Amino acid sequence: MNAAQFEVVPRWPRCEAVTSDDGTGYVIVGGLRQEIAGIDDAALRAAVVDSIRHRAADLCRPLRVSARTPAGDWQILINPDGTVEDDSTGLTSPSRRRSVARLWGAS
Repeated sequence: MNAAQFEVVPRWPRCEAVTSDDGTGYVIVGGLRQEIAGIDDAALRAAVVDSIRHRAADLCRPLRVSARTPAGDWQILINPDGTVEDDSTGLTSPSRRRSVARLWGAS
């Protein structure tokens, strides 16, 4: 996505993901909470992406997500195909984009 495309991704529905060191977490999409779990951090992040990508597919567009993890706080976009991108207007540094890619498996 380029900077103009980021600006047209609506902020609705509001999406939040929270994961913890114990392999549990939750996702809230449009006020509906879903508990998630994984055997390790990677599986937990995959569960976050899988949960939100289904709603993104229903809406035929990416969803903006505020994610809080033990590794830090992230603003990401989750696309209907499950790819993850840094949610920025193109102003994010290359090192931040690499961090998102490394942690979230972003494209």
